[in-house]
Amino acid sequence: MSKIFLNSILTLALVFSLTTFALAQNNSKPSLIENNGLPTMAPVESATFATPDELEQAAINGTPNDRYLMGISFENGTGGVPQDIRKALGLFLSAAREGHPEAQYRIGNYYFEGLAGLSPNPAEAAKWFLQAANQGVTQAQYNVALAYIHGKGLPQNQALGQSWMKKAAENGLTQAQEYVAGQNW
Repeated sequence: MSKIFLNSILTLALVFSLTTFALAQNNSKPSLIENNGLPTMAPVESATFATPDELEQAAINGTPNDRYLMGISFENGTGGVPQDIRKALGLFLSAAREGHPEAQYRIGNYYFEGLAGLSPNPAEAAKWFLQAANQGVTQAQYNVALAYIHGKGLPQNQALGQSWMKKAAENGLTQAQEYVAGQNW
């Protein structure tokens, strides 16, 4: 399967997600058009979309980002696919193992919360959060900071917790900024 075809399928999935959202909002058949440089919704006559199985197969055969994006679609039941959190988990795991930072962060959440049939596992969650944090995912940096500060999933280490919290705050995460502002370090 060519990269152009895969990209076309995934682009189509994103457009379908947008149209699904617009349908829920407007009860009409929308399409994106330009209006003075701003996207607006306008009715269209018809559209053809790939089946959920075709979209999933395209993601599996594509890049880690393709699998991550399809995982988002399955997680939320958007993009022409039904909500299926276990399929989302599988796609996120595949992307995370290949180093996709946002997928690593999501896997951390799945383990921390015990989603998709997983047992809650703070240590496994922290492993994934740390990988994502090292790649710049700000929310993962915050989660790693809390794991170190509270000793949940990682050995308690106030100095490392403060360091990660400051990094998340410097990267603009409001929660981290508020946490740092309220501390007497």
